Amino acid sequence: MSNYGSSEVADEQISYNNGSTDLDQSSRKRVDVRALGPILILSACLVYLSVPGAQRDQQSTTPELDVFSITEIPQSERNPISNQSYFYKFTYPVANGTGLSGFEKLTKFLCPPMADPEDLGCDGLKVGCEVLISQQTTADETLHGFQLHMVDTPRFETYTGGFTIDQWQTYFTELNGNMSEFNAFQHNKVTLFTTNLAVLQQKLESENEDYMARLSGDMYAHILIQINGRIYEVIGASTSELDLAKFKAWDDSECKGAHVPIKPVSFYQNQVMELMSDWDDDAISRTAVFEEETGLPPLLFVGVSVATDSLHSLKFDSLVTDSQRFANADWSLKHYGEECVALTGEWPQMPGISVKYVHNAEATQGEQTILTYESAVAKSHSEHLAPTGNWFGWDHWLDQHIGVRNTVYDPGDHKVMCERLSREITESLIHTETPVGERLVMGGGGDKALNQTHIYSGYHGTLAWEYNQQCYEWREESVPGICSCNAMNNDIAYFTETGVQCS
Repeated sequence: MSNYGSSEVADEQISYNNGSTDLDQSSRKRVDVRALGPILILSACLVYLSVPGAQRDQQSTTPELDVFSITEIPQSERNPISNQSYFYKFTYPVANGTGLSGFEKLTKFLCPPMADPEDLGCDGLKVGCEVLISQQTTADETLHGFQLHMVDTPRFETYTGGFTIDQWQTYFTELNGNMSEFNAFQHNKVTLFTTNLAVLQQKLESENEDYMARLSGDMYAHILIQINGRIYEVIGASTSELDLAKFKAWDDSECKGAHVPIKPVSFYQNQVMELMSDWDDDAISRTAVFEEETGLPPLLFVGVSVATDSLHSLKFDSLVTDSQRFANADWSLKHYGEECVALTGEWPQMPGISVKYVHNAEATQGEQTILTYESAVAKSHSEHLAPTGNWFGWDHWLDQHIGVRNTVYDPGDHKVMCERLSREITESLIHTETPVGERLVMGGGGDKALNQTHIYSGYHGTLAWEYNQQCYEWREESVPGICSCNAMNNDIAYFTETGVQCS
């Protein structure tokens, strides 16, 4: 039996001087939200928000693996409720008018609709389906849904000097072709586990749908499909029920070790069985009905991968530090031979789940490179978020994010803890000059009213991170909600300009 690539992986935990992200006393004083009122905090946001450049140091001759290092933040320095955070969604922006076709493909091959397509106003649309997630936070332990979103909003903007979302989607689709050849952009993917991969393969074959089929030793089989140019990977046990003639082993140039999950097949099988037998929430009910109607077994979220041109500490240290302090992440470097390395995040409260930033120097990239892609996202953030000094700005790349929800809610005894975490996140993002678009969602009632602060954070790389806090840091009317009727994604600005509520 194969060790599915574990012998190729060397984990590395190194310490370095983290002065660039630790907040000194002077910086804490200038943005101490417990000492300043809401209006002053918003002013601080406007003054200090900007984005660092994303250019690689072309003059450096130091091997990349020798300059990157990771600080392990002790549990005592993490927020007390950081372990109450879990992933709840993964989102892609899509080309104008392709949201519904993407929704159709998602719900045909992967998972049940989370709801009907949501009209965001002015031809804006949000669609998605729902899979399962196994998480062990104690504050809200019965929620086990993970959403796959697509956002179709023609008025949201990207970098004016580069490709639009429509052009990038066309490029990805053409580069992926019929899914017969691997390219470096396919490291950008969401990975899902199924207890019976053969059912999906048979469904794809019956629909004449292109897919990539790979093997990790004799343990894991992988099927990759593209939807609107983006990669969705479904993995499962390599069994005789599969048509294994359609599969081949990952090649070295494809960074084969990076595609292997952090746990064995049996671990994820047991998670699915436990969820489907012991829990009763909406996501599980929808999954059970979907299986009855389509024959497709439940899918379990196990990770996200992000292609990156560089793994230099100065670019990733704010993400690593913030996600440790505020979401209880643990990061390590995993080396897969000489040409591939991954910065890998894991979460004790979400065993078996990982986020991997993969630097693969050998894979084909095409006419547009990973560096071009990362630079386009960074320039877009800089153009639309930082120079205007606007904490409430927006660009379409912020719609490309993974959502981290903290399960401690505003109402009741946990209000102070929730607001303290929200303020710590804000303080760090301002200090590190991370580009941010913040939005509020209001409504609902009872003990778990829908009072959410969504802090979309444009860290280095092409994936933004959304901190979803179940409380308001500020109680002012000046914090906007979402609105696809203007490029700023700002319902307050839209009402001011038109006198009409955004819908």
